[in-house]
Amino acid sequence: AEYMGDLTVYRAGLPKVYFQRLCDRMVTLLVPRYLSFILQIKNITDAGIDQLLLDTSVSLKTVLNKMPQFGAPEDELNAPVPKTYLRIVKRELSMLESLMKVLRTDVGSMAALYAVMFPDTGS
Repeated sequence: AEYMGDLTVYRAGLPKVYFQRLCDRMVTLLVPRYLSFILQIKNITDAGIDQLLLDTSVSLKTVLNKMPQFGAPEDELNAPVPKTYLRIVKRELSMLESLMKVLRTDVGSMAALYAVMFPDTGS
């Protein structure tokens, strides 16, 4: 929660457009970093992957969807989050969730599942 205080400082010091761009950029940097930490874990059990997928789908998505409202004045708390930002969050998290689903499969069917889930990344 310490970093949330820093985010409110940025909100207060930046024009609204720049703060929104900062939030957009934070999502595009945070999610791949989160994935890199997950991939550094040598052995993840099926239960561990399920928990990571749940945490990502619920907790991380909730926090990221509300991030543009952190530190907002009370009169702006009910303002809708920009749709472009929500699309960025959805795009980044859907890729992450898809990769976690690939990790959940057995080794024999992993290549086939990856090809189906990511057809444009084939070799």
